[in-house]
Amino acid sequence: MGSRHAHDPAGDVGQLEGLGGLPALLSAQADALAEVVAGQPLVLVLDDLLRAVEQASSREVMASVLLLDDDGQHLRHGAAPSLPAEYNAAIDGVRIGPSVGSCGTAAYRRSRVIVEDVETDPLWDDFRDLARRFDLRACWSTPIIGSRDEPLGTFALYSREPRRPGAAELAAIDVLVGTFALIIERSRVGQAGSVLQDAAARRLVLELAMGAGGLGTFDWDLTTGALVWDGQLFDIFDIAPADRERPMTIEDFYAGVHPGDRDRVQVALDRAVSEAGDFEVEYRVVVRDGQRWVAARGRALTDQSGEVVRVIGAAQDTTSRKDDEARVARVMDSMSTGFFFLDPQWQFTFVNAEAERVLGRPREELLGNSIWAEFPAAVGSDFETHYRHAADSGDPVAFDAYYPEPLEAWYEVRAWPSPDGLAVYFIDVTDRRAAEQNAQQAISRAGLIARVSEELAGTLDARESMRRLAQVVVPGLADWCIVTLIDDDRHAGTRRGLGEAVGWHTDPDRRSLVERYASSRLDQMTDHSLVVRAVETSAVQVLNGNALDELSTMFETDAEPLRLLTELEIDSAVVLPLSGQEQSVGMLSVVNDRERGEFSDEDVQLLREIAARAGIVLDRARLYRQQRAVAETLQRSLLRTPQARPDVALSVAYVPAAEVAQVGGDWYDAFNQPDGSTTVVIGDVMGHDLLAAAAMGEMRTLVRALAARHGGHPARTLTDVESVMQQLGEETLATVFVGRVAPSDDGGALELQYCLAGHPPPLLLHPNGEVETLDDSGSADPLLGIGHIGRRQYTVPLEDGALLVLYTDGLVERRDQPVDVGIAMLREALGELVRTDPETVRDKLLARMLPARAEDDVALLVLAVDLTGRGPRTQERHPLD
Repeated sequence: MGSRHAHDPAGDVGQLEGLGGLPALLSAQADALAEVVAGQPLVLVLDDLLRAVEQASSREVMASVLLLDDDGQHLRHGAAPSLPAEYNAAIDGVRIGPSVGSCGTAAYRRSRVIVEDVETDPLWDDFRDLARRFDLRACWSTPIIGSRDEPLGTFALYSREPRRPGAAELAAIDVLVGTFALIIERSRVGQAGSVLQDAAARRLVLELAMGAGGLGTFDWDLTTGALVWDGQLFDIFDIAPADRERPMTIEDFYAGVHPGDRDRVQVALDRAVSEAGDFEVEYRVVVRDGQRWVAARGRALTDQSGEVVRVIGAAQDTTSRKDDEARVARVMDSMSTGFFFLDPQWQFTFVNAEAERVLGRPREELLGNSIWAEFPAAVGSDFETHYRHAADSGDPVAFDAYYPEPLEAWYEVRAWPSPDGLAVYFIDVTDRRAAEQNAQQAISRAGLIARVSEELAGTLDARESMRRLAQVVVPGLADWCIVTLIDDDRHAGTRRGLGEAVGWHTDPDRRSLVERYASSRLDQMTDHSLVVRAVETSAVQVLNGNALDELSTMFETDAEPLRLLTELEIDSAVVLPLSGQEQSVGMLSVVNDRERGEFSDEDVQLLREIAARAGIVLDRARLYRQQRAVAETLQRSLLRTPQARPDVALSVAYVPAAEVAQVGGDWYDAFNQPDGSTTVVIGDVMGHDLLAAAAMGEMRTLVRALAARHGGHPARTLTDVESVMQQLGEETLATVFVGRVAPSDDGGALELQYCLAGHPPPLLLHPNGEVETLDDSGSADPLLGIGHIGRRQYTVPLEDGALLVLYTDGLVERRDQPVDVGIAMLREALGELVRTDPETVRDKLLARMLPARAEDDVALLVLAVDLTGRGPRTQERHPLD
C-alpha cells in the first residue's frame, strides 16, 4: 500500500541528506588529499574517493571521473568503480563536442550538463543504445577546471532511474569537483618530478584543498592554550579583520558558538580530549547578520607519552544546506502524511507536525531518543521486523501494522533507508480498515444468507434441509446448533408441534452428543423452557454468558439432556423461530462454548436474517410437499394403467416439469374397445399446475367416453369432443392425438387409424430401421378448443416389429431450441434403436432427450407391434413411484 502524498518521498530524503552526511564526505576528501600528497597513484586515489561518494549518497548513483587528454580533445578513463568495464572501455577516448553525451558535452561547453532522462535527451542520440545495455537512465556531468582555468576532465554521477539532482546534491558536487581538480593537479606535479617534500609545502597543498572545498582548519594546542585558525575559518565565523591578528583561545571559539549549542559542542570536544579520539559535531555560530550553521570534524593527538597535546580539524559552512533542509522540513511539516527520520542508532532526528498529532507525542519528547524506548510495543512487532530489514538490505519497505495501547491504531507505513538512517512515512488507516472489515463482513453476511437460500432450495427432503441449514450456521456463526421442524400444523405455536430435529457440531467428536441432546430434549423439557418460549411467542431468545444456568431449569436434575448440556460446556445460546408466510415452520437453536463466548449484536442480527430466509424457503418446501401429496393422489387417479390388444405391447412414462408440483396438463391413455381394437390417446392441456391437471382430467374423461361411444373412431371422437366443449362453454385449449389400432380390412397385419388436433406428429420406426414422421406435411388440424369441427383421419399399416412413439411437446421443445429441431433429434435417437423392446426405447429416449431439469411436462407412449405375442405387455414409468 502507498502513502497518500503527491511528491516523491525518496526525493525528499535526497533533499534532506544530499550526498550523505557532510562529515563522511569531508573525511573522504581529506583522506584523498593526504594520499595524493603521499604519492599514491592517481587512479587509486580517484577510485577511493568515488567509492566514498557512492556510499554517502542517499540514492543509488555510480560516480565517474574522465581525464582530458593532452590534446585537449579526447576524454580518457580515470576511475569509475561501479560502472561496467565494457561501458568504461566503450567511452574511453571519446572526442568532446557539442552533442557527445553528458561528459563530452560538459568538457566542450566548460559548464555543467544535466541529462535527467537518457532515453529522450538528444545529447545521447549516439550513445543511447550503449546506455540501454547497462540500464543507465540519467547522467549529470560537471567539468573539472584547474587553478589556471584550464579543463582537466569531468566528474559525473549516473543513475538507473530518470531524475534531476537536488539542490544539496549540486552543492556537494561543486565541492567535490574542486577537490578533484586539486588531486589531479597535485598528481601531475608529482609526475613531473616536483614533489614537495617539506611539511610547509604539504600544509600549503592542504590549505589549497580546504579553500577549494570551502573548508576552514583549526589547530588547538592544549599545552599553550593557543588556537590557530586559517583565513577560511575566520570568514566562516565572521571575525573582523582587525581581530584576526590577536592570539585566539578556546574561549574565543566558544564565544562565537550559539548559546543553545555551546554545551553540546563542549561535551563533544571534551570527550575527544579525554578519550584521545575523534569528534563530529554540527552547530550554530553567531555572526553579525544573524547565525550560520557549521559542520566540524577533528581529532585529538597525543605525544610520545600518550597525553593529548593537540586537537586539529576542519569545519565547513553548511548554512545553505541547512536552509535547504529547513525549507524541506517546512514542506514536510505541512504534509498530511506523518513523517519521521531515524538515524543509524534508531534515534529520532526529525518529526513533522502530522506525526506529532497521529502519535500523540510532541517532537520535543522524541527528538534524540530511541524509537524502541519511546514506543516499546514496536519491539518484536512488524514495525521492528520491517524497519530492520530496510536498514540491513537497503531496500524500501511498505506494510500495514497495528500498534496496541496507548495508540490502538492501524498504520500504513513506507520506509526508505539511506546511509544516514531511515525515512518513515505513515498514515492512520484505522477507520479505513474498519470500513473495509465492515464491508467484508457485509459481503460475508450477504453470502451466508444467499447460501441459505441456495442450499435449502436444492432439496425438498425435510431432514436434508435441516442438515444443510445446520452446516451453513456452524462453524461460521456458532460452535453447534439444532434445527427443529414443526411437523404437525394443528399444533403450530405450541411445544407439541415440535418434531424431528437435526444437530451439528464443529467438533466431529461432539456431534453424537448434540444429536443425542436433540433427540431427547423435547420429551423432557418443561413448559417454561427457552425453546418453548420461542415457539409460543415467535420471539428471539438470547442467553449471553452462563447459559447453562438458565437452560438447566428446562429439565429435571438427573435428566439426560442436562447431563449432555453440561458435557458440551455451553456458554451462550440463541433460539430463533423459523417463520413462514403464515406460521412458524421450525426453530433454530445456536450455541457457543466457553472459548468462543457470547454472541455479538451483529451475530444475532445476522442469525435473524438467516432464520427469516430459511423460514421462507422451508415454508415453501412444506407447501410444496403438501401440494405434492395432492398432486400424487390426483396423478395416480388420472394416469391409470393402459390396456392393449394381445398383439400390442405398450410402455408409458410421465415426467413432470422440475419447477411445478409434479402434475400438469399432459396425459396418455390406452384402452380396449368391444370390437377388439385398442384406442391410444396422448394429449396436452395448456398450463402447468393443479388447474391444468384438473382440466386435463376433464378432457381425458371426455375423450375416453366419446371414443368408447364411437368405437375409437379418431376423427369422429375429436369432432364430438369439440362439439361438447362448445356446448358446455369450456374454454380449455389442448393438443390431442387419438389413434385406433386394429386388424386391417383384409384381416392381415395391423393398421393405425389416427387424427391429430394440433399435436406433434408421432414417429413410426419400421422393422428395417426407417423412421417415418406421421403427417409431416405441416397441415395437421388445429388444436382442440378453438371451435374447429371437421377433423381429418389418416391410416398407416403397422408391420410386425414396428414401434410407434407418441409424445408431448415437452420432450422436443426448449426455450433455446425450436420444436422442429427437437423432432429431428428425436428421429435420430429413435433410428438408433431398431429391434429394441418398448421399455428400452422409452428409457433411452427419455435419457437422450430430457435435460437435467425438465422445463415442461412430458408424456410418452411407446407402442410395439408383436404379432407373435411373446413380448412384455405393458410397462409404466410413473414419476411418483
